[in-house]
Amino acid sequence: MVCNRIIVTLMLIASCAVNARENKWMAALDDSGWDFYGSKTSCVISHEIRDFGSVKLISEAGEKTRLKIKSTKIKPFINIVDVESVSPFWTSTPAVKLYSKTQAQRSQSADELIINNAENVINELNHGRWVKVTLTDDRQKNSSVVIQNINLTEPMAEFQQCKNQLIAYNYQQIRDSEFYFNAASSSLNKQDINKLKGIAEYIRIDAQVQKVLVDGYSDQLGQFSSKMRISRQRAEEVAAMLIELGVPRKLLQIRSHGDRYLVSTESNSQALQSNRRATVRLVRKSGAGS
Repeated sequence: MVCNRIIVTLMLIASCAVNARENKWMAALDDSGWDFYGSKTSCVISHEIRDFGSVKLISEAGEKTRLKIKSTKIKPFINIVDVESVSPFWTSTPAVKLYSKTQAQRSQSADELIINNAENVINELNHGRWVKVTLTDDRQKNSSVVIQNINLTEPMAEFQQCKNQLIAYNYQQIRDSEFYFNAASSSLNKQDINKLKGIAEYIRIDAQVQKVLVDGYSDQLGQFSSKMRISRQRAEEVAAMLIELGVPRKLLQIRSHGDRYLVSTESNSQALQSNRRATVRLVRKSGAGS
């Protein structure tokens, strides 16, 4: 019995020593809160941690929700993290691993870590749990960031509503879009039309788009005149659909190139298919990400 007590005591001392060496960043309970802001293209809820930085859950049009941790204090840590669901202080349910040894993305300034596919984080916070992100440095020393769900109910409701109203695509996904055609055809299929609907929807909400370049191309088969004609028809078909979907005609610039800019010079069916195309490029005002 005495030996068992000694062992337990030693284990507690060792545990306290480990905890003393570890940093744990979290907001004070009376200072814990969330802020929401959003638009048709992105939804964000932000959790500030005093003397550390911020944690954000971000949903963008066409993308899965991601978790972003921002702080100058995370620079020494590697990009491999553990994420687990933990109980608040006043409950004692066991921790649940959400992501084990997962790869996070690092910003160029090195003070941001981004964890993709963070829907599990949202689910746990919504169910009254907290989320702990464990960071490891090169010496295998751990530190952690604890994300609380205190005062989250209203901002989370706004966040979820915002997510339901996001448009289909973000700018990076549609700034350069391609549409492919069968031989001697300028007909758009259902998938093409759905993509063009998403492009038109984006143009309607982004006042920074000042020009839409629509270019048509052909494969290398046939006479010069026929190649120029079919490439023009393809560009005009795409432009006409955009106009039908509400894009102002004054924004459109239509060009045809025949086979002057081949994707492939091969003559197999796949190569020919890659050359029979029309492209849509969105040009934004200078300084707006064009």
